[in-house]
Amino acid sequence: MCYHFDPEISTSLAFVLFPQTFRNISEDDIYDGQIRCIFKIHFHGLDGLRGPILSGTNFYMKREALIGNFSAQKGCRSISYLQVGFMYFCVLEDYFTGFILHCNGWKSVYLNPPRPQFLGTSTTNFSDLSIQRTRWASGLVEVAISRFCPLVYGPLRMSLLQSMCYAELAFSPLLSCLSLWVFALIPQLCLFNGIPLYPGLGMRKASFLPTNKVGDNEQVKLYEMGVFDFRTATMFLAPLVTIILVNIASFVGGVARIMFMEDSGDQWKKMVGQIFLSFYILITNYTVIEGMIMRMDKARIPASVTLLSAVSSVIILLFGSSIRC
Repeated sequence: MCYHFDPEISTSLAFVLFPQTFRNISEDDIYDGQIRCIFKIHFHGLDGLRGPILSGTNFYMKREALIGNFSAQKGCRSISYLQVGFMYFCVLEDYFTGFILHCNGWKSVYLNPPRPQFLGTSTTNFSDLSIQRTRWASGLVEVAISRFCPLVYGPLRMSLLQSMCYAELAFSPLLSCLSLWVFALIPQLCLFNGIPLYPGLGMRKASFLPTNKVGDNEQVKLYEMGVFDFRTATMFLAPLVTIILVNIASFVGGVARIMFMEDSGDQWKKMVGQIFLSFYILITNYTVIEGMIMRMDKARIPASVTLLSAVSSVIILLFGSSIRC
C-alpha cells in the first residue's frame, strides 16, 4: 500500500503486481508452473517501462483505474465493457485490461517480496497444462491480430519500447510455434535425406551451446515424484510424439548414412550440426521417449497415440523425401 499512498506516483498508479506463487509446486516443477521466465526476468525489465503487464489475480488495483470513465451521472446501462471493470475483449482479460490501462496513461509497479503475498494452486498434470496454455495463447493471438494490436494501437498511446514489450508477448505463440516446428523438423528431414544445411561446418570450427487446478491423489503423487502425466487429449500429445519420432528416425538414419558412405569423414563435417540438433532434441525430451517405450503405468503415452504419431512421422518423412526428388 506504500506505493498507492506515495504522493509522487499515486495519482497515476493503477495497480501493484506480485508474482504468482503456488502452494502445490513440487521441487522439480516439471510443468514450470511458476512461469519463471515471466515473473523472474520479463517483469523486472518491464518495471522500468511504466510497469509490468497485468497478470493473474495477484495484484492490488485502484478502483478509479478499474472503473475508467464511469461517473454517477451516467446510467449503468450506457456504460460499455471498455469503460468499467475488466475488459473481456479476449479470453485473456487480464493482459488486455492491463494493456488498455497503460494506453490510457496509467502506470503499474512490480513487487517481489521474500514473503509471498498471494498463494494459489497450479496445474499438476499435462492435460490441464495444455488446456491452460492453449487458452493463454489463443487470447494473446486474438489481441495480436485485432485492431488492438500493440504495434498498431500502442505507439500513439505509450512509448515504443512498451508497445514492443506488449507485442512480443502477444505474438509469442505464433513466433514460438513457427520456430519450434521449423527447428524440430526441417534440419531432421534434411539429415534423413542426406542434405547438408551447413556444408562449411567442421568439427574444429563448430561451437555448440548445448486449467483445472484440482488433481486426484494419483496425479498429485506423480507430480511430486517429478513424473510426467501424459493423460491428455490426443490433439495435444500427438504433435509432440510425432516430432520425437521424426527426430529418432532422422538421427538413426543420418548416423547410419554417414557410417556406410565412402567419404564418411567429409559427410560427418557437413552433417555434424544437424546430427547434434537431433541428438539434443532427443536428450531434452527423454521423458517423452520414456513415456512411449519404458513406462507401463496408466499415465504413460497411450499406444494409440504412439501408433498415430508413427503414421504421421512416416508421412512427414516421405513428404520430405518427395520434395528432394
